[in-house]
Amino acid sequence: MNIIMKSMKFVSSTCKNRDIILSSEERQDVENMLKVNANKKMLQNFVMQKNEKKVVLKDVHDIHSGIKKIDKDRPSQLNDWVLLSNMSRMQARKTKCITFDQKASKETDVIVLEWFVGKEIAKSAVDDGLVIEEEHVETRPEMVSTLCLDKLVNIRLIEKYCTKEAWKSIESIYCIKDELNLYICNFCKSDADAKETSVMCSSCLQWQHLSCASLNNAPKARHWFCYIFKHFELVDLF
Repeated sequence: MNIIMKSMKFVSSTCKNRDIILSSEERQDVENMLKVNANKKMLQNFVMQKNEKKVVLKDVHDIHSGIKKIDKDRPSQLNDWVLLSNMSRMQARKTKCITFDQKASKETDVIVLEWFVGKEIAKSAVDDGLVIEEEHVETRPEMVSTLCLDKLVNIRLIEKYCTKEAWKSIESIYCIKDELNLYICNFCKSDADAKETSVMCSSCLQWQHLSCASLNNAPKARHWFCYIFKHFELVDLF
């Protein structure tokens, strides 16, 4: 956490002329970018999107240099979640990213269940045989991920973990999400269809605007993987 606080202070001091104040959500985004060794373009997008202020290249370079300095000065024993080690980066480059439909059934079951009941209960249901009750199911539409509507997702596969009442609640909230049909950019948290073309990560199914994903044009490849999954999907860091 000391590393994170140092990085927060560095970002704030670098941009103090623009009175940039990071909210808790923005701080979390910075932490996530630190984890994946974010490049200058991603950092520029972050500051501009979150604070609606123009950021020049020098600011971005200074922020990026500061993060690299923190990484260089970090004690070697602080490796609980921080930037990829050289070995991990090498392993990530050698390993092919996996699409959502190629993942193990238990893994996808946890992911889908998590959208409706939260991570802890989802893992307990899949790993420990916990039976999901109606009271476990999230009933607020805005709190349930729209990713459940993706054509690659078959929510009927999670029915086996639920009581009849719990399953009815899941079906009900699913129908509401289907009617709303609102996809959110995973980076800027705004409507993915509102301002420009968006692209979906073939692994996590999250959507991002092309600009938020640092892309000039829509990928021509059949599958596209977001920055996080290119580095972390198959590297067990935790």
